[in-house]
Amino acid sequence: MKHEDATKGKITIAAIMFSAALLFGMISNLYGYHVQRATAAGTTAITDQNSSAIPTGIATNLALGLRDLWVEHIVYTRNYIISYVAGLPDTNVVTQRLLKNQEDIGNAIKPFYGESAGTKLTGLLKGHILGAVAILKAAKAGNSTGAASAGKKWYENADQIAVFLASANPNWPVQDLKTMLHNHLARTKSEAVARLTGNYTGDIAAFDKIHRQAMMMSDELADGIIKQFPDKFSTTFGTTSSTNATHSTSTKAG
Repeated sequence: MKHEDATKGKITIAAIMFSAALLFGMISNLYGYHVQRATAAGTTAITDQNSSAIPTGIATNLALGLRDLWVEHIVYTRNYIISYVAGLPDTNVVTQRLLKNQEDIGNAIKPFYGESAGTKLTGLLKGHILGAVAILKAAKAGNSTGAASAGKKWYENADQIAVFLASANPNWPVQDLKTMLHNHLARTKSEAVARLTGNYTGDIAAFDKIHRQAMMMSDELADGIIKQFPDKFSTTFGTTSSTNATHSTSTKAG
C-alpha cells in the first residue's frame, strides 16, 4: 500500500511538473514573440499579410497597444455571444467588461484628439456593442423583423464611426473606414449566426477571420495616427510612451 501511494505521489508530482513546464513554455513563446516585435532595431517594420508597415520604437508601442484593445474587443464580443446564446449566468458581467473595452479604446485616442473626441468615440462604440446585442436578442427570439431593424441601425452606427474618425484624421478615408467596419460587422454576424445554429466549426472559422481583419483594421488606425503626428513618434522622445504626450490641433473631433 505504501509503495502504491508513493508511486501515485510520484506520478502526480511528475504531472504537475510537466504541466508547469508546458505552461511556462507557452508563456515564454508568447512573451518572446511580443518582445521580438517590440524591440526590432533600426528602421525595420512590423509586417504581415494583414497589416500595414509600421515603424518600430515608440510607434510599435502604439501599434501593439491598439492591437491589444481590438483583441479584447473581439474576444469579449465572442464571450458575450457564447454566454448569451447558452443562457450562462455570466452574461451581464461579460457585457460590462465588453462595454469597458469601448471606454479603453476611446481613452486611447485622447492624447491625440482630446477628451471630447475620446468620449464621443466611446459613445459610438458602445452603440456598436448595444446594436449587436439587440440583433442577437431578436435573432435568438426568432424575431426576424426586429433583427433586420436592429441590423440597419447597426450599420448606420458603423457609418457614423467612420465619418467621425475620417473627420479627425485625413489619413483615414471615410470610404475605407466604412468598408473595414462593414467587414467587421459582417464577420461578427456570421460568428453569431453560426453559434446560434450550432455550427461550431463555422463559428471558429468566423472568429479566425474576425481576428485577422481586426488586426488589419487596428494597424490601419495606428498607421494613420503615426502619419498625422510624426513628431510624437520621433526618436527625440526617447522611450517616452506616446500615450503620455498631449497635442492640440485644429483636426480635433468634438
